[in-house]
Amino acid sequence: MGIFGDITLEDIRILFEHTGDKNTVNFRVYDRSPNGTVRSENFRDIPAAKFFKALAIAVHNDGTPEYQKDYSDAESIMGDIRWIP
Repeated sequence: MGIFGDITLEDIRILFEHTGDKNTVNFRVYDRSPNGTVRSENFRDIPAAKFFKALAIAVHNDGTPEYQKDYSDAESIMGDIRWIP
């Protein structure tokens, strides 16, 4: 069993699939610039804990209770398109 999601944060869109058997996440990030250009990045087999820490930080944006402890894990899965503050 897995979890699938499609989340939009301002001009960033994140599509993800959690694979329960491996406890990893595959995701794609889209960034739409003001001129309409779309960039995207693909990530495969990211540890689920790191992905969901990054997602929690991005959604709350004001810092979760574990914000400082979780930030390095969250930042470690970022590519060129940043989606955490």
